[in-house]
Amino acid sequence: MSGFYNILKDIVMLDITMPEDYIFVNAATIHQLGIEGTAYYAAPRFMFSANATWQRVVKDEYMTGNSTADGEPQQNYMLHNGNTMGTPAFISNIMLACCPYAGTGRGFLRGGALWLRGIVSAQTKTWYRDIDMLSSYALVRECSQLCEVKPQCTVNLGVAYEWKHLDIDISLKNITNNQYRIGSALMFGVPRQGRQFLAKATLKF
Repeated sequence: MSGFYNILKDIVMLDITMPEDYIFVNAATIHQLGIEGTAYYAAPRFMFSANATWQRVVKDEYMTGNSTADGEPQQNYMLHNGNTMGTPAFISNIMLACCPYAGTGRGFLRGGALWLRGIVSAQTKTWYRDIDMLSSYALVRECSQLCEVKPQCTVNLGVAYEWKHLDIDISLKNITNNQYRIGSALMFGVPRQGRQFLAKATLKF
């Protein structure tokens, strides 16, 4: 278990009130407090690991000082509920792996090891702003709506075979095809990848 305190300076933010100039400016500083914990256990034919992180922005500073057309302070769209857009307050990962076969057979099976693994990742809900760029330019103020991304949980499964100098790995990620968007500074949240299949072979010299 450990804690951290991060000070992030010159963060790039979108300032829609400056259509005659660069709309991206290095204008933000945030102070972030967090706690993270990890656990790990390994045996010859079994592995377990887990990690969890909680984080919260405790202080933020903006250097532009711009206002909207009606004189109100510029909308602070980077932060919501104590965290930056698209950043969950809590995230965790758990990995289990076991080796049901450590090769004692013949040929390709002799001396090889088969590993099965599963990974579960979970996070709390996040937010992002869907910005209407056309209306924002026309009205010289930010026109946007706050969008909520519900808590997420994804499951990955994999199988690997290690034999002498050859490793074969097959992974199926996000097996439930859980689809959602990640916060973005531009018009729409960025879509997260759905179900993915990956197969690779590695030859070691």
